Amino acid sequence: MRPDLPSPSVRCLSWCFAVNPIAVPLESPPLDAALSLLAADRPLGHAAVRHQAPVPGLRPPGRWPMDAAAIRRCALDGSLEVEHLLHAARGGMPGLADELTRLCAELSWPLDAPQADGRHGVPMARWAQVASAYSRGGLAALAPLAMDPAHCGFVLAMLEVVGTPEALEALCLFYQPVLVRPESAPEAITPLCRTIHRMLCGRHGLEPSPSLASRLRSFLHRVLRLATCPAQSALVVFALRGVGDEETLEVLATLPRLESPFQGARGTAMRAIRRRLRVQHASHNRSPCTPPVLPP
Repeated sequence: MRPDLPSPSVRCLSWCFAVNPIAVPLESPPLDAALSLLAADRPLGHAAVRHQAPVPGLRPPGRWPMDAAAIRRCALDGSLEVEHLLHAARGGMPGLADELTRLCAELSWPLDAPQADGRHGVPMARWAQVASAYSRGGLAALAPLAMDPAHCGFVLAMLEVVGTPEALEALCLFYQPVLVRPESAPEAITPLCRTIHRMLCGRHGLEPSPSLASRLRSFLHRVLRLATCPAQSALVVFALRGVGDEETLEVLATLPRLESPFQGARGTAMRAIRRRLRVQHASHNRSPCTPPVLPP
């Protein structure tokens, strides 16, 4: 990895934004109860994986460290990637958290990208903190870090790599104040939309429960009205492919044509939403008691 630039597939290095956890009342279950469900690996809203396939996430480049000793070797020879840490945490690598704690101390990994001498490096210590927290305590252990402005973007990256229905539940729980009032944290809008888009519309996108879909859809509708540039509008429009409904189609139909190179975003999203709604409608109308029609 270049010392002045994070890996291209981890584009959340600058997603550190302030989130006031008490600015808006939570509309989700009480935080303690919800975190206990996450700690027990029990879903809050029954999101499902659209395609039964390996868990999505950023794929680590090059050689894959298989254990904590390999993580250390990669760190010492300069080949350790951020993706290695996140995937090792997701995979439950034994001894990962303790090894990262030792490496942070021995190698003086920086906490921030802009360093004291003016250089721009990779804040490996923050990545290590997030990976260690998930390795030790799962999604519930990310909650305190998610409320810390210095860690928010790193937590979003970890949730994306975990890529499970429970991770989507956790995102909605951690950032519920922003989902309800995005105008209260404008700097949070783009990173949240980007993560939601990738979790819903990636190759192995998640299909949220109706309640989760409603919360995400309301957030995206609000953000579409607050968008400050064509790129942000296009990001929201594309993310709506995963949760859009008939109301979304009406909203998009009145959306002014986006500037190049985003002029095709609205049509692409509307076609995807109609297709998804047709599939859902056909699935709901299919009676489980109707026997299959066998060929003669």
